[in-house]
Parts: sequence; structure tokens; C-alpha cells
Amino acid sequence: MIIYSQLLSDFKTIVHGISTKLGGNSEPPYYNNLSLYVGDNSDIVRRNRETFYTTLGIDQKRVAYAGQIHSSNIAIVNEPGLYRDTDALITDRKNIFLVISVADCFPVILYDSRKNVVSNIHSGWRGTASKIVAKTIELMGKIFNSDTGDINVFIGPGISGDFFVVDSEVAAKFNPEHVSGLDDGKYRVDLKAEIYEQALGMGIDIAKIEVSGLCTYREKDLLHSYRRDKEKSGRMFALVGLR
Repeated sequence: MIIYSQLLSDFKTIVHGISTKLGGNSEPPYYNNLSLYVGDNSDIVRRNRETFYTTLGIDQKRVAYAGQIHSSNIAIVNEPGLYRDTDALITDRKNIFLVISVADCFPVILYDSRKNVVSNIHSGWRGTASKIVAKTIELMGKIFNSDTGDINVFIGPGISGDFFVVDSEVAAKFNPEHVSGLDDGKYRVDLKAEIYEQALGMGIDIAKIEVSGLCTYREKDLLHSYRRDKEKSGRMFALVGLR
């Protein structure tokens, strides 16, 4: 099973999708894991990846991967391969497919339908706190002359505010309107609301923002969650590219 954005599916110029725990070859606890770095059998992971890419009609030799470090670093992609130490990828090149890995952090896909530019963003709490989505939108404007009125945004599944519990130091990095205190001195933070606010703050039309209602932590049969499953968690891939 692959998750698609209804908003982005209207554009036949792009390919996109987010994998789930379903449909792979891995045994429990990894299920349909697409990461080579969580302890799963590497041959099985490669078969899982091949299934994912084949379903989307993608040649995996044309994939560009973000070498994620929970930063706000952004790379402009002109060739397939691994882009180290970066958490967001942008390209205007056809037949290059941008991939990020998630298991609670939010995948955020951007598409400028006028300039034909796509971006794939890994927005965990550190990236969200450092405004990676806003910075990516800004860079699309600087490098590709993207107008915010032409950018479509899909905020994919991530951990909901019901389950993202942090200490006061982390909670202080976010808008107090998106933070609620608990009796034990911990706090819940709604990262999805923070990301949505960043997109709106950059001038994205509200009608061009789609937000997934799925929570990775809650959907234990469908989605991977590191906070829920710890070292037994697999990873999902989010992909976008120009045909």
C-alpha cells in the first residue's frame, strides 16, 4: 500500500507516494521496511525498495536520497545519488526522484506547478524548529523564481501532538499555541500545526495545502513509528519527482 496526496494526484507531471508497513517482504518487527540502517536483512530491504519503486514506475537508478541529519540543510539536486548531511532536496530536473526516510518525522512535499519544481523535506522536531519548510520555500524562490502562489504542499503522515511528548527545553522552541503541558512536567507539541503555520507564513494559499490526518504513532498496523517501536521500527520512504 502506498499513500498518495489527493492534491498532488491532480498533477500528471509528477510522481509521488509514501510507503507504509504493508506490502513488503520483511518479517516482523520490520514489515515493509525500506531502510538499510535499522538492522533488517539487507537483501529483503532491497526487494522492498524494488517493489516500492516498481509500483510507482520508477527506475531506482534515478533516485536521489537525502542523507538526513535532522538539520535545516537543503540541497539542489541535478543528479541521482546520495546528498549527504541534508534534510531537504529540490530539483527542476525531469526523471530524478527525491527520496526521504521517515518514521514519525514529517515528510513534506512541495510542487511549483508553474515552474515545474519539486521538493521533498524531512521535517522532524529539530528541522521544524529551525524552519526547514519555510527555508525550502524561500530557496525555491531564490533559485528557481518560484512564486508562493504556485506552490502546492502535502504534509504527510507524522507523529501527532497527542503522542509527541517532550521536556520543557524542546517545548520552548515552538509556538506556545501548539504546546500543551502535562501533569508530570512534560509537554505535548503539535509539529503538524507548526509545519502548516510555516507554509501559511510563507504565503502559500490555504487551498493548496493538504494535511494527512494519519498519525504514525497511532496507526500501528499501517505506519512505522520510532517513538512507538524504538529499535524495532522500520522506515518509510516518501518520494516525489518530475516525469
